[in-house]
Amino acid sequence: MNGLVSYARHGEVAVLTLNHPPVNVLAKPLRIALSACLEQAARDPAVRAAVLIGAGKAFCAGAELADFDTDGLDEPSLHATINEQIEAMDKPVVAAIHGSAVGGGLELALSCHYRLCMPDAKLGLPEITLGFFPGAGGTQKLPRAIGLEAALNLILSGRTVPASAWAGTALVSALADGDLLECAVAFALEHAEARPLPRLRDRRVEHPSAQALLQFARRSTAADRRAWPGTALAIDAIERSLADFEAGMRFEIEHFRAQAATEPARALRYGFLARAEARKLAGLAPGAAARPIERALIIGAGLMGTGIAICFAQAGIPVTLTDRDEAGLARGRATIETYCTAQARRIGEAGAMALREHFAFTLDERPWREADVLVEAAFEDFGLKQALLQRMAALAHPAALIASNTSTLDLDALAAGTARPADVVGLHFFSPAQVMPLLEVVRTAHAGDAALATAMALASRLRKTPVVAGVCDGFIGNRILEAYIDQACRLVEEGAWPEQVDAALESWGFAMGPFRMLDLVGNDVPWAARRHRRARGVAERDGIADALCEQGWFGQKTGQGWYRHAEGAKRPQPAPQVHALIEAFAAERGIVRRSVAAQQIVERCLLALINEGARVLGEGIAQRGSDIDVVYVAGYGFPAPKGGPMFQADEMGLVNVLRLLRDQASRAGGDAAQADFWRPAALIDNLAASGGSLRRARALDTQETPA
Repeated sequence: MNGLVSYARHGEVAVLTLNHPPVNVLAKPLRIALSACLEQAARDPAVRAAVLIGAGKAFCAGAELADFDTDGLDEPSLHATINEQIEAMDKPVVAAIHGSAVGGGLELALSCHYRLCMPDAKLGLPEITLGFFPGAGGTQKLPRAIGLEAALNLILSGRTVPASAWAGTALVSALADGDLLECAVAFALEHAEARPLPRLRDRRVEHPSAQALLQFARRSTAADRRAWPGTALAIDAIERSLADFEAGMRFEIEHFRAQAATEPARALRYGFLARAEARKLAGLAPGAAARPIERALIIGAGLMGTGIAICFAQAGIPVTLTDRDEAGLARGRATIETYCTAQARRIGEAGAMALREHFAFTLDERPWREADVLVEAAFEDFGLKQALLQRMAALAHPAALIASNTSTLDLDALAAGTARPADVVGLHFFSPAQVMPLLEVVRTAHAGDAALATAMALASRLRKTPVVAGVCDGFIGNRILEAYIDQACRLVEEGAWPEQVDAALESWGFAMGPFRMLDLVGNDVPWAARRHRRARGVAERDGIADALCEQGWFGQKTGQGWYRHAEGAKRPQPAPQVHALIEAFAAERGIVRRSVAAQQIVERCLLALINEGARVLGEGIAQRGSDIDVVYVAGYGFPAPKGGPMFQADEMGLVNVLRLLRDQASRAGGDAAQADFWRPAALIDNLAASGGSLRRARALDTQETPA
């Protein structure tokens, strides 16, 4: 064949091997080759059975996502050609599964007569997490394999489960004990004469309270604002499995295609591909390799430092935590012990004990010399961080990675102040570090290729979503956030209340509105950053957020911020004293407050994100437009089914975005700062004129090297 599927004879068994690295996605050329190999096995009189197996690290990871936006899903289709071809064969076909069989890969296996699995192979149908649902038989065959309730839970969650959990069901015919291919060939010969051949499509779905179960699922979905798009249709498709198979398949195929074409599904597929793209480093020298990381040192035992240490320990990397004194170290030790104790409920006492064994606590200097990566997590003070980085550079071994967790300081200047700036990068974790998936890998002007490659490889090992950022005030995420917060505050000054702004943006899809978020983080944090910029001579508007902080209303930690935070209350409450402060602030500045519609709130805040994001990309702070979307979905609560600010700009149309920005600028009146704020980024202007795409725009047109 063409190399994507190999055909070999093992005695009387034909072995068909999917060979499309790294995970054997079912791209159209592979489906063509597979169909031909199946035909060859069917026609060969010397073949009594066939084995379908995957090369490399997985059986099959399903469809090529890029095919959804082209003709790549057309003939030969997975269901109407491949799966029906397998089911129609008069020789048994055994799916030999290792690594994972997910999405279309599992649907391919469900069409085989038998499934022989390695016990740790992961099985699942994660399509719902991409905004649609299985479209090649999954909603019809999985309930026939494991029962209605189990299939409903698996499909609606998008989880993967080890094959060993399904032993004894029709999903897993047997578990392999030994070499998978040898076991599969033997299994195929053992069942070569079995007739009739078992097909999942021929089984019935039995459940004593099927309709009650389905109605419960529908009610739960309707009440959950975080439910994945396409969930309701998925339930409808699964319901069809209770009756005729062919009618169920017609429903599945028709609605699968329609759902996959919706904006939420396109946005979620885009986000999946964007996260993979973000892991690629532009402009690295050929052959740049990551250095090994075996031991880590975290300097600073506060909440951020302990969270970072937990990230390393959970990745199996021994980590030492240090601080400036014994009291600080003791607080860090207590925080980690509390965390490990809480984790015991999830991973068991043995797992918690194993996690504890990855931590060490000391004030000694020796770990500074032995660690392969050193991360400072001290207060946002330039002098303090520079002194720490200088000490790290002086003590660390020559191959060590030296990292700062600064979120606002000039990392170029910090790195330049050390004796080895090529080894210094930023690793900007988000709080709480052990929970938040985003990690900004900050590329200084001095960073060497080896340090960058090491940082990106480390991010993957820590199971983070890494995005490369250049150096500017706030890097990618926080710099763009400043523009978003600025408009939220101005909307409050002009007439909205904080709770109105939050409600509008949360209804649109944000996980948390800007004022609830500020109260959670602490209003004193951005206030300190503003004061720091003013001290450097940067012009900074004196707005309502400063007036709030001058009252000492820092948020949850003080019981009062933009909201009132009563002890034990589930949600914060609107604060009359904040309303009074806002009205007094507006009156002092001659602002006539007005009614502000929810649509205006969403439009202005979204435009602020788009315009500042385009400036960040145009300046080369971000490598790609899609990287900005990854940052905002992974780190700032932007709704994943809406793709991100750059994706939304393209959906709105850049010509329309340009018009809206110019309209906002025209309303600035004599406010020069606001007129400049709304001046369209040059990149938007250029792309609108050329018909380009903001999410596909790149800062550097250079060869990319996978990290």
